[in-house]
Amino acid sequence: MDSTSIRESKVSPRGDSAAGVHTGVVFLDKEAGLTSFAAIGVVKRLLSTRRVGHTGTLDPFATGLMVVLTGSATRCARLFSDLDKRYEATFTFGTETTTDDSTGDVVLSKPIPSVAGILAGLQHFRGEIDQVPPNYSAIHVDGRRAHQIARAGRTVELESRRVTIFDIEARMASDCDVEIVLHCTSGTYVRSIARDLGRLLGSAAHVSRLRRTAVGPFSVDEATSPSTLSVRDVRAVLPVIERLPGLRLYELDQEQVVL
Repeated sequence: MDSTSIRESKVSPRGDSAAGVHTGVVFLDKEAGLTSFAAIGVVKRLLSTRRVGHTGTLDPFATGLMVVLTGSATRCARLFSDLDKRYEATFTFGTETTTDDSTGDVVLSKPIPSVAGILAGLQHFRGEIDQVPPNYSAIHVDGRRAHQIARAGRTVELESRRVTIFDIEARMASDCDVEIVLHCTSGTYVRSIARDLGRLLGSAAHVSRLRRTAVGPFSVDEATSPSTLSVRDVRAVLPVIERLPGLRLYELDQEQVVL
């Protein structure tokens, strides 16, 4: 990450701006069944402002960490958007679905592979890989979201993208379910890994549980559920930014600040 200076005139270290609008960072632990848009809406209503932005969404069925910026801190979104991610997931073998998760319709049923086969198959997903995102995703295609096109019954053609899986391993297995932990670059679709792993093994698979446990250096253990969120959970910007890897901060006096 390039070194970046933070101007006091743009982002206040106090946690609120002179206009009274809260400026800061909120770590949300999104609940299952809640859309990312709805989770951000909780922050907007709490702070009575529309100046709120996310640095990466989660699927409605997924849970875990969302980093939300408020007020002038939204200018810093680019510093967070490319951070690596950590997930815990359950891969369910034997069935593939339209959405590559448990919310979709089953489109394929295959025999469940052995645990040994699954462990060996996981090794194919370490390092840099090319993956095709799920048809039911937020990727834009000709000005529309891919999931909107798919739900309209039309065929979605998505190009593969290069992502990096730093680490992936199976934690435990039972019946048709395998618990997975992984560390990957931003933009990686865990649902695609499950789908492709199932196909690689001559089986079928989808994600039945997904939880984002970390974004860069920030852990879900620091986060608050939207249902219990309060103004006290808005964190000052600079202490959060100082934790970003590869970033250098410069403190400027009034003569050095360019308005």
